[in-house]
Amino acid sequence: MPSLVATAAGRATASSVKVLPKTAASVLPRGRVKGVGRHREPVTCDALTCEASGVTDELDGIRIERAVPEDAFVLAAMTLRWDLEGGSPRRAGFIDEFAEAWLAQGNARPAWLARRADGDPVGFAIGILATSLPSLRRPTGGWLHLSSVYVVPELRGSGLGERMLRQVIDWAADGGLYRVQLNATDRARSLYRRVGFGGPQDTLMQCVLTDRLPTS
Repeated sequence: MPSLVATAAGRATASSVKVLPKTAASVLPRGRVKGVGRHREPVTCDALTCEASGVTDELDGIRIERAVPEDAFVLAAMTLRWDLEGGSPRRAGFIDEFAEAWLAQGNARPAWLARRADGDPVGFAIGILATSLPSLRRPTGGWLHLSSVYVVPELRGSGLGERMLRQVIDWAADGGLYRVQLNATDRARSLYRRVGFGGPQDTLMQCVLTDRLPTS
């Protein structure tokens, strides 16, 4: 079976949203996605951290880059892997569904992929970009909500999640955004604090419409 990365490359472009192949799910192996399934029996993990992972010097050669349209199926497969780890049932056509939705939203859904030197995907982050309209009362800018941050199990606790977050924050600052926000799991809070996240300002309020808030 061809590599997920090799199969995905060139199949999804900004102009191909309406003609994504109906068999895109076939690029995802039944058991494991290349580079996502090599477990080392980590202890008590979530999507970013482990109490004990035994990872040493494994970040050498890993690069973190902005995802491009050709990465749509890679992001879809990594998201599927994460969902299955959490116990979600498979759904036919999910790979196509995710790739099409991400491509359709364009620049409003910036994403980052972490890859080994051989192209193997080992982590990703996806955000939702909100930009403010011109105003005389406040500077023009916007904010980024990180909806997904994931590291493969064998690299949790290695520092890769922190590297990804710092790169996202640098991108947001360079782009003139004034806030990056996310929903934090209890286990990942210490990581988020290390890179600069804290409690919201007193002026920030929300109206919760569901009893199950998403987590990053």
